[in-house]
Amino acid sequence: MSNDNIKVLNKITKKLIDTQYGYSKGAEIIEDDHALKTELSRRANARSNFVSDFQSTVRMMGQEPETDGTMTGRIHEGFTKFSALFRDDKKAALSAIDDAEEMLADEVKDAMDDKDITPQVRQKLMQVYTAAKEGERFADRLEDAA
Repeated sequence: MSNDNIKVLNKITKKLIDTQYGYSKGAEIIEDDHALKTELSRRANARSNFVSDFQSTVRMMGQEPETDGTMTGRIHEGFTKFSALFRDDKKAALSAIDDAEEMLADEVKDAMDDKDITPQVRQKLMQVYTAAKEGERFADRLEDAA
């Protein structure tokens, strides 16, 4: 059971690092909207808190936690930088955030299907899933308004 918990926590930690990076980059790109910049920074900090919690839990289980994002995240980062050059920066950032949140929610939903994880890990996953779905709605609203 412990190995399943560690595997799931580390897998989701990688995705959380990706979304944390996305929110941070989004906050950097946005220059003309202080409220949006502040909200993106707040969301990056919230993702950082999830990362720290997941890493601490893995350490308490006697293993080393993940500290890097995924290869998909690195590709996504490159796409974000590339797309920002050719489109409206705000729209590109919001689209990238929306995509990353959707990927995170899907990964977490799949992880919650693992019957061998503990209720405590499942609860942590549910918190991340809720945050990711809310992040999707947030990005969708902003994309529609842009």
